[in-house]
Amino acid sequence: FFTIFLYTLVDFRLFDSFNIAFTAISSGGFIPKNNLTSILQDNLQIFVLSLTLMLPIFNFFLLYDIFTRQFSLRSYYEDIHLAFLILTLTLLFYFFIIPDEGFFNVLLSITSSISTSGISNYSSSVDLSLFFILLVICGGSLISTSSGYKYTRIYILLKTSYQEIYKLVKPLNVIDKNLYNSDTKIDDQDVKIAFLVFLFFILSIFILSAILTLDNITFENSFKLSILTLTNTTSSTLYGIDNFSFFDLNNFTKVSLIIFMIIGRIEIVALFYLINRFIFKE
Repeated sequence: FFTIFLYTLVDFRLFDSFNIAFTAISSGGFIPKNNLTSILQDNLQIFVLSLTLMLPIFNFFLLYDIFTRQFSLRSYYEDIHLAFLILTLTLLFYFFIIPDEGFFNVLLSITSSISTSGISNYSSSVDLSLFFILLVICGGSLISTSSGYKYTRIYILLKTSYQEIYKLVKPLNVIDKNLYNSDTKIDDQDVKIAFLVFLFFILSIFILSAILTLDNITFENSFKLSILTLTNTTSSTLYGIDNFSFFDLNNFTKVSLIIFMIIGRIEIVALFYLINRFIFKE
């Protein structure tokens, strides 16, 4: 209701507001028209849509804590990192890479990718599909409606890797294991889970890519489509496969895409827990 209210303030049609609100909150890729440019008429509408696409990126308790006056900065370091990442990338791309696209369109492309929605009105001739796919893989907060690998897991793996290298250089130094420089510590279980999800994600990409190439899809498109499927992201001009025809795929490929969409939406940690709980229980 909050997003619908915001959309109506900037003159979205009520039906479009209702539809896009569900798409934005669930980080989905459905729009009521063939393309987003027929809905977005000015920069203010693009900006408001970008703001609402940030809701599935951030911790979904954020708004609740703000409205109930229970917000604590130390509880949302991950969201601060993500907000800084979005702002930095938007400014970088607008000033140095695709200034012709416009600031608000760049912001929409960045937020749409990190939220794993994929909806966009991107029209630049510069091919940045690989970069936007990397943002899709990154995803949003661990406790959010976005898919992807999730930003915190990437942070944990990078920091742990840096610490292991640092130990080799200076083995007697004290290693900082704080998460985002907060009171929360990164323990071995966190590292194992992050690494397990990473391996499963890479393995799933290669398996699905192999299945797609059997259906005469180019390696580039199969690789992109595998990542978008696992992250539940719609194909669009952002990723260079906006004209892809799913109708012409054979039934085995379609079923495989459906299965991997479900796998990508279910956290692999929860899946292993269920297998251990109900199949390998003593």
